[in-house]
Amino acid sequence: MLAVIPFDDEAEAVRLANSTEYGLVSYVFTTDLARGMRMIDALETGMMGLNVGVVSSAAAPFAAASSSPGRAVHHDEATARPSAPPLAMIRR
Repeated sequence: MLAVIPFDDEAEAVRLANSTEYGLVSYVFTTDLARGMRMIDALETGMMGLNVGVVSSAAAPFAAASSSPGRAVHHDEATARPSAPPLAMIRR
């Protein structure tokens, strides 16, 4: 499934993306690498694809954020946020 929602600025895009109960994987396509890196930090997701369409790797750890169905969620109980930064696959 693909959801496409228009937004006015980067902050609104992050707010919209983080307002969903699902957080298995997020994708960002941009020509601005600095923007992409900000999105990696801001999006609450288990895995992040930056200018790539596939983020899986047999050697990579797997975790989800939020309540992605059927997936383990690894959280730091003190912050209720994922305990590690998302796996990020990046193509310049």
